[in-house]
Amino acid sequence: GNFVYSVNEDDTATLVQYIGSEDVLAANNYEVDIPAEFGGHSLSKIGQAAFAAKYHSNFKYWNATCGKIQKVKIPESVTYICAGAFYYCESLKSVNIPENVEKIEWWGFANCTGLDDIAFEGNSKITTIEMECFSNCSSLERIDLPEGITDIRWGAFQNCTSLMNVVVPSNTERIYRKAFYNCALGTVTFPASLKGIEVAAFGRPISLTKVYYAGTADQWNALVSAPLFLLMALRMALAKTSLELIIKRIRMAAIMSSFVKMGWL
Repeated sequence: GNFVYSVNEDDTATLVQYIGSEDVLAANNYEVDIPAEFGGHSLSKIGQAAFAAKYHSNFKYWNATCGKIQKVKIPESVTYICAGAFYYCESLKSVNIPENVEKIEWWGFANCTGLDDIAFEGNSKITTIEMECFSNCSSLERIDLPEGITDIRWGAFQNCTSLMNVVVPSNTERIYRKAFYNCALGTVTFPASLKGIEVAAFGRPISLTKVYYAGTADQWNALVSAPLFLLMALRMALAKTSLELIIKRIRMAAIMSSFVKMGWL
């Protein structure tokens, strides 16, 4: 077959590695439909570097053919996607994340430079976007993150140079260092649940022109006074005068439908 798998202690299966050839991919229009079970065992996990297209010392497996895959269909039975599962799948254009997936580990889709469509299905169970999970996905222009996300970790979307707009989910509490570093952001929306932004979280988005905050002016003032809120995160994105203008406007803004807008034309 085209897959190597192992059986877990709970009698489910882990997809260890994709070993299909380029001829097999071509015959399937460069799409991979991952089976929902192997040997009668329901697939619950996509293993570390299972589709990795380039060598890295952190990983045991890699298959250069995976760099030709354009579309992957992940079955609903999957609950866990391990580190580097799709590392350097440069031709991958679209992928679905089933509702039952609870976690995508670090580098899950790192360096998928052709990826422009990520679909989180249903009521996603994911609560954290892990370290550099979608870093260097340079074709990604937008992403609809699940509402259950509470943390966006270090470098999660770093160097997603086509990413123009981000709506941070309504339950997000922390955005870590370099989470959106070197993106093409024009607009960012922050939820009222936000408790902290780390340094350089939004570093170098030179096109950033509008920031929205979904809480009240009093909540914003409390947020910027909190230890976990580092103004450097925005100072690295904007000139100091612009940053001061944003803060001034948020303090003066009228509250309309519990939504405070800060920015300029």
